[in-house]
Order: sequence, then structure tokens, then C-alpha cells
Amino acid sequence: MADLVQTGRPLTVGLVHDDFHGNNLLVDGAEITALLDWDGCHRDWLLWDLSNALWEFCSDDDHHTLVIPTAQAFLRAYQEAGGPVTEAEFELIIPFIRCRRLIESLTALHGIATGGAWDESPDYLMHNLLALENLQVLQGHP
Repeated sequence: MADLVQTGRPLTVGLVHDDFHGNNLLVDGAEITALLDWDGCHRDWLLWDLSNALWEFCSDDDHHTLVIPTAQAFLRAYQEAGGPVTEAEFELIIPFIRCRRLIESLTALHGIATGGAWDESPDYLMHNLLALENLQVLQGHP
């Protein structure tokens, strides 16, 4: 990420939630009615949250990869809804997802090493490591 900062390339900045997953959403049918758990909210690149949401809602947990057609549909819906992240930033989505998977892997390893890991940490660690391997193949998409 330091290389990205040094390029001077502008990325859209704003408040990010930083904890997108299904348990933090309230839904009514197919409509999201609330986003919960804002304790990680901070100012950052909006692409960070978009990438995390894309992974959360468009990944195949069994195969540890991003489902490209689903991800493309997600991004089209995001654009149609007027999402603020520009299409020019989309090429960085896979590197941002990889970055988050690496952070999650290191966090799980730390938890395992210190005994502070929750029960699913070894499985979650494997999932993230396999995702890192699979996402490397997909670099440059969607």
C-alpha cells in the first residue's frame, strides 16, 4: 500500500465501516434496512470497504475464491446506486481483498499463537490462506 500512496493516485476517501459481514446487517426481504456495529468506523479509502463488502457477499467460501459474475453484478448495482468509488479504482479491488485476507490470516495466527483465538481460527486461517492463493490467479479482475 505504501507504493500506492507514493504514486499520488487519488482514491476516494470517507468514513468506512470496516466490518462488513452478514451478521452486521438487518434485512427485510431483499432490502438492507440497517448496518450495525460501527465501532471500527474511521476515515479511510472507500475502496477498502467496497472491497471487503465485495468479498463478503460475492465469495464462494467452499472454494475460497471470488465469484466473478456475482462480483461484476455487485459492482454494477453499486454504480447504478450512485456509489462514490470510481470505476477507475476498481482495478485495485483484488489487491485490496488480498490485503484484507493477509491481515485476517496474521490476526488468526496471532490468536492461535497466544491462545486468544476463537474456536474457528484454524479453519478461518486456512480459508484466508487458500483465498490468497486463489485470488492471485484472478489479479486484474473484475
